[in-house]
Amino acid sequence: MRPAHLALAAALVVAPLAARSGMAPERTGDGPGGESGPRGMDSTAVARLFTALRASDPMVCAMATGFVGRGFSWSDGAEGIAALRDEGAEGRLTRERLQSRVGEAAALRQLGPELRSPNACLRRTAAAMLGASQQPELLGMLRRALSDDDGRVREAAALGLGVAEDTTDAPRLRAALGDRDPDVVRLAIWALGSLEDHAAAADIVALLRSPNPGIRRAAAWALGRV
Repeated sequence: MRPAHLALAAALVVAPLAARSGMAPERTGDGPGGESGPRGMDSTAVARLFTALRASDPMVCAMATGFVGRGFSWSDGAEGIAALRDEGAEGRLTRERLQSRVGEAAALRQLGPELRSPNACLRRTAAAMLGASQQPELLGMLRRALSDDDGRVREAAALGLGVAEDTTDAPRLRAALGDRDPDVVRLAIWALGSLEDHAAAADIVALLRSPNPGIRRAAAWALGRV
């Protein structure tokens, strides 16, 4: 399946969740050519989205959140064609709003506690949205979380920093290659590959000999990027 189709499928799954959460679409004047465009989620919408995701099936949550709040677009110019007759403009605007990068720091600040959620989908979604914000305050939350006592929190933090792709995080992610938790190491390798951090190449090569298959696979992938 092509990436555009995967993203379309995710958007189609998440739209009903948004509707049940009461996230009515809003318009701004920052669309192409100055026309009205979708506004990213505000604090209330983010809180409602996570409430809906928390109550959803794990498979639905995983599929629905791949593009939420990260500024990605699945558009291939066929939105008006690949749409059901009764979907309407409101449904399309809701999906666009969900995909739009959240610009309000206050809206994302509330996601810090979700990095400790026992729900892996919520941890991943929160980490990705914090990283995609590219706001110093929110990236600081991820950087502090990379030193947390809980390996699941450190793992999520590494994922978020990889999404952020801020090259200033490369040294702390290189340090995480020595983490005692193999899943943190795996995500740190992925993040360094996402940053295309050439300075990490020698350390990643060494990890090809790790007894952990997840680390070896991540190292092989990252070496194709760094």
